[in-house]
Amino acid sequence: MLADEILYLPSLRTSAAIPVAVALSRGGVIEQLVRAELSSDCLPTHRRFLVETALNEINPGPLSERVEMLLGMHFVYGRRNIRVPPSVDPMRWGRNFLALGRQPLAAGTPTTRTRATLGWGTLEGLGVVEHVRKRFHAHHIEEEPFFRGTDGQLWLQPTLLTGLTPVTHWVVGRGALLLMEPVLPTPDKQRIKALREKIGAWREVTRREGHEDVLATSFAAYILEGGAGGTDHKYAVDAMTAAVGEENVMDMADKTDRLDLRARVVRYSGQDELTAQA
Repeated sequence: MLADEILYLPSLRTSAAIPVAVALSRGGVIEQLVRAELSSDCLPTHRRFLVETALNEINPGPLSERVEMLLGMHFVYGRRNIRVPPSVDPMRWGRNFLALGRQPLAAGTPTTRTRATLGWGTLEGLGVVEHVRKRFHAHHIEEEPFFRGTDGQLWLQPTLLTGLTPVTHWVVGRGALLLMEPVLPTPDKQRIKALREKIGAWREVTRREGHEDVLATSFAAYILEGGAGGTDHKYAVDAMTAAVGEENVMDMADKTDRLDLRARVVRYSGQDELTAQA
């Protein structure tokens, strides 16, 4: 039997996390869910209620690969595929495991939070999520009126995007499309390189085949806080600068860049700043 730790993130702006449950599974199927005993010292009453309500959504069955899709972005996996000794009672083992880790984990503790989740938390902090959509797919082109000109011409033929990985976040309105990628600096340079190549592929297709008279397209990369620093941070910034241009790379540790990203999202959504602040 394997155990997967489920963490609750009280704030998306930090990486502090609280273990709230352990999913016990065999062959990728959840058999039991062990819940932590959360005290008021650990979480206030309203947050404990939120956690309990969310965990009620987990039933015996296939183990979800992305717990945040089931419970919401405040829940992520912590330690995965922990082998439960066959000689012990799994429920007792789970309770003991949670009792050892019921205090908030220190900031920086590794979790399976994704770039998308961290990026969305940043956009929440900027107060612009109402204007932003998740995962830009080819099918949006035929479904959304923004992608069709007055003469019925499509901005881009959806088939041209076959094989491209969906863009993480996007904003569209008033004849303009903003495609955005959150970037988490990491020592794993292959991840940054892959993201740079992904953006490059999208830029090439939209520049070559997109009809600017239908929809003007821009790209932005925003560097998330909490990632690796030093040369790894510089490598991420340099890679994104090569992909989208220096003026389209915004570092979320910089107040001016944060305001710049917020203003862009609002502008591309077709609303002015005063409307967005109302």
